[in-house]
Amino acid sequence: MPGGSIRKIARTVVMNTKADAELRAPQIVSTAANNVLETGKANGVFFADYEPKEVTKNKKPLTFTVSLFFDGTRNNRNNTDARKADNEVYKKHKNEVSFNNGYSNVGILERYNFRDPEERKLSIYIEGIGTEDNKGDSLIGSAIGTGSTGIPAKVKKGINAMCTEIYRMVDPKIEYIEKIEVDAFGFSRGAAAARNFVHLAQDAAAKQLQIAKTKVIYRFVGLFDTVSSYGLSFSNDTEDLGMDIGGNAKKVVQLTAADEHRKVFSLTDIRSSIGAGVGYELELPGAHSDIGGGYEAEEEEERLIETALEGQGVIAGARDAIVREGWYTKDQLYERLQPMGDNYYTMVTRLYGKRTVTGGYQYIPMNIMKQLAEKNGMQFNDMGKRFEVPPDMEQVKSTLVQQGVAGDGAHKKALSLPPEQLRPLRNKYLHRSANPSSLAMLGRYKDGKPYRVIHAG
Repeated sequence: MPGGSIRKIARTVVMNTKADAELRAPQIVSTAANNVLETGKANGVFFADYEPKEVTKNKKPLTFTVSLFFDGTRNNRNNTDARKADNEVYKKHKNEVSFNNGYSNVGILERYNFRDPEERKLSIYIEGIGTEDNKGDSLIGSAIGTGSTGIPAKVKKGINAMCTEIYRMVDPKIEYIEKIEVDAFGFSRGAAAARNFVHLAQDAAAKQLQIAKTKVIYRFVGLFDTVSSYGLSFSNDTEDLGMDIGGNAKKVVQLTAADEHRKVFSLTDIRSSIGAGVGYELELPGAHSDIGGGYEAEEEEERLIETALEGQGVIAGARDAIVREGWYTKDQLYERLQPMGDNYYTMVTRLYGKRTVTGGYQYIPMNIMKQLAEKNGMQFNDMGKRFEVPPDMEQVKSTLVQQGVAGDGAHKKALSLPPEQLRPLRNKYLHRSANPSSLAMLGRYKDGKPYRVIHAG
């Protein structure tokens, strides 16, 4: 390529299929006088230091609306579909978590998101971190969010899918791209992916589609409880993934879990967007997946609640407190006298709780997010009565949805319920995700009370 310069970059988000590279080849040659950025055969190509000079005279301007939905760790709508169909793919992978999870709110919202190719309204679903369609789950992707099923890989897939779909729909001889309005949704690590997407997609899409990056506009970002847990150290994820969106989108909404306090489920808030006047963060009752979804209709939940040396009054206090808070009734609790580890000479009393938790609560956060998205220009198809809450949760839904939608503004807000609503809700519908019996699910406690680490985002 005489007259041009080539630079190689190791980690860049680009189109990565052979067909994409071939489509771009004539354009690459024609811009030899510019600096061309090449990322290697595996990663495709795009332009750097290139401001396109579009010829728009006598061409039709096109406006695209593209909504991307990044599912959470081990959430995969297609694998859940396989289980419900009881097909051969499910039978091969029936022990994998992603096949046995229910549908997340991200998966449901994408399925009902309005799309119309004729109007250039597109919708893209990206399966959750640690998963692939019709395949077994990835341990490294699920554990630390890296590798071929990690956060960057899913973001890259989302950008490439968006650009490919738009590219196919433009005839450059008679049309040009006037504007691309983008929405991004995510749950858990998928929410981290959505934020990373916002950090990268404007530049990447502008270069791939050869348009000014000012034509790529972020309209709405909807986040369900961002938990990045990326790499080996989770303390610097905001910087590593560019999760401080600030005012880059017209509206940023995050719904967070008031009852989540597991050690490896720290929250990344949206304070940069609140500070920019576009962020709205709502804290709702429930654990992580109560907010983002993915639990099945009914689940048996058994938890170790407290351990104390024989003869101490700690167990009685723990029993009274957890009943008072509404998590268990007295007849759902039981005690066991057991040896302390391998020391059979020292006995401890352990308090356990066992109950059946019914699904359905996740549709309340989903409804709030849907209404706020619609308020900011999005459209969804009619869901009918598919995602109605049980009758005894109707008043809770009315209270939380009214508070959540009416309270919209650039601030953080904790939604509250009166005790007579909160206690039965906890007992029947909200999960206790922290589990002292599992090293991966240990909770955080300070002075005997649960708390959650929150990172600035």
